Amino acid sequence: MRKFRVFEKLLTCCLIFSFFSIPGCPSGGTPDDGSEPKYRALTISSNGGGYVRSAAGSATTGGAFPNKKDTTLTAVPNAGYRFDKWSGDISGTDNPITFTVNADMTIIAEFVSIAVNTPPIAYDIGVTTPKNTPVNIQLGGSDPDGDPIVLTPGNPLHGTLSGSVPIVTYTPTNGYLGPDSFTYKAGDGQAESPAAIVNITVTEPATIGWAKSFGSSGTDYVKALAADTSGNIFVTGSFTGIVDFDPGQATRLFQSAGRQDIFLSKFASNGDLLWTITIGGNQNDQGTALTVDGSGNVYLIANFAGTIFFTAGNQNIPPLTSRGGTDVLIAKFSPQGTFLWARQIGGPGNDNGTTAATDLAGNLTVGGAFNQTVDFDPASTEDKITSAGKADGFITRFTAMGEYLWTITYGGPDDDDVVAVCFDATYNMLVAGNFKVTMNLDALGGVSPVNSTGDSDIFLVKLQSDGTFIWGRTLGGPGTDVVTAMKCNQFGNIFFGGSFQQTVDFDPGSATVLKTAAGETDAFVSSINATGNYQWVYIVTGAGRETITSLALGAAPTLYVTGTFSGQTVFNPANPANKISPIGATDGFLAYITTTGAFNDVIPVGSPADDVASAVTIVPNTWLVYWGGAFQQTADLDPRPTTTEFHTSFGDYDCFLIKQLVKRNSQQCHSCPEW
Repeated sequence: MRKFRVFEKLLTCCLIFSFFSIPGCPSGGTPDDGSEPKYRALTISSNGGGYVRSAAGSATTGGAFPNKKDTTLTAVPNAGYRFDKWSGDISGTDNPITFTVNADMTIIAEFVSIAVNTPPIAYDIGVTTPKNTPVNIQLGGSDPDGDPIVLTPGNPLHGTLSGSVPIVTYTPTNGYLGPDSFTYKAGDGQAESPAAIVNITVTEPATIGWAKSFGSSGTDYVKALAADTSGNIFVTGSFTGIVDFDPGQATRLFQSAGRQDIFLSKFASNGDLLWTITIGGNQNDQGTALTVDGSGNVYLIANFAGTIFFTAGNQNIPPLTSRGGTDVLIAKFSPQGTFLWARQIGGPGNDNGTTAATDLAGNLTVGGAFNQTVDFDPASTEDKITSAGKADGFITRFTAMGEYLWTITYGGPDDDDVVAVCFDATYNMLVAGNFKVTMNLDALGGVSPVNSTGDSDIFLVKLQSDGTFIWGRTLGGPGTDVVTAMKCNQFGNIFFGGSFQQTVDFDPGSATVLKTAAGETDAFVSSINATGNYQWVYIVTGAGRETITSLALGAAPTLYVTGTFSGQTVFNPANPANKISPIGATDGFLAYITTTGAFNDVIPVGSPADDVASAVTIVPNTWLVYWGGAFQQTADLDPRPTTTEFHTSFGDYDCFLIKQLVKRNSQQCHSCPEW
């Protein structure tokens, strides 16, 4: 071996100095006398991550090799690479490779990188279920590499699991009360995720629901609801005249300052009024949206004109004056109703707030519509934005302390708006709205133009937490199609509802899912997944006018939907012969559907006149549902099919609020209301 290495070094030296024709040095090429040379020159290199080793065992980049003799080379990959093939004057995939040197040659070892598998992720989940009551649990995970995953659950200590992943049914042990849990993992065939935990709380069943109503001789509406984790319920809307906001034995009278004032009330889970705050001036003002953070603080979104004053006990809250037609009020209150801060958005035109949501970091997002030029930064600095057309949609962000973060807008030459926002488990934001004519879905300057198919179309946009565009989708037909509500779950699935006319393709992708409205408008709830692909659509159809007003996502894979209907209406697409007629011209309804679009049940509410169910919310991680709206004359507000509880309005429209436990009962219906 030592002789060979000395000889190899001699060859290398001789090659270097071959220009000087040193006697005794081997050389490549053909000798002057035409005889075969003793040695050939090999140039050896690598492409990618690796190197070539000679038969002597050391790395080599070439040199003089004996002519007409076999030699062996070995390709050695670096970490993260594998050998692919030989190229140049030899070919093949053998490694090591042995070949005969018969000419000067160029040899290349080709290496390719090895994709490093990233383990998948499984999501922690928390659910609550009443004693002796099964609950569906949707397990979820994702794979950063996009590989398909398999979910493998363990077993709970105080119950059993049945069904097939990703939706499993947990049944607590008969009579058990207290905490339970099980773990599960996500696997991609190469690696498994760390174990995720499903925490389950088995509680005493809620046995008493209730219905409340309040109002004046004028027009009073419930517009939005939000519940905290303790089961308390926040309610906002508008009222006129004198209203007793305490539906119990006590009296809490408030009088509107103008034609229509804002109210914000908090009720305990047993229906007792805890507190009420009213806000208003001499014009029309209305509460439009609510959201509750993890500490039980409530954010109120409202629209106001002129100067408004706060009636909140002994609190000295400064009045606000609109800068033009209608401005947006954003106010934060503690769980006890203590005023924390307020912000105002507005310009010379009419500006409206319609939706609000808090993310996992506690930041607040508000959406709506504006026109002309608005300074969205309430501080001394400015962030002035001018609408592209009659009205543009906006999304604006604040910290939990009310500090301004940023605003993005959506719009074209006509009327456009934002009606709903929600967040997935990774802080991505989903935005839903309506547009006419044309607009750009990438609000930060990228190019993603879209054109409406008819009078009004629907747009959905997914953004990173800083507003960076991820993807956008649109859908619509030749008529007026609108989205009015949207919710997201922790897996990034999006559920949105509204109304449509004529024929609409509900698949925003390349496929086609056509649905045709039977009447003036039909209502719909549809779903797309985290990557924007169509999943399903559920239709409420009839000869009249059907709408969706609100959505709530329950602890089990169930959606709660409120809306209105007129004429004979089909709520169960699997049984179109089963039609429900309103008591009056228009009734409200609460429907339950699964997160796969299957119908469960529907509860209508109405009087001989016009009524609307305008809002629904769920107590987090429970089966407790609150829903509300406005009714005229006398209406039965008991959702149970065999009992009644009639309420009579004091004037035109009065507010109603219903609490119920939606309990699974497979022998009667998939989800039945229980007091």
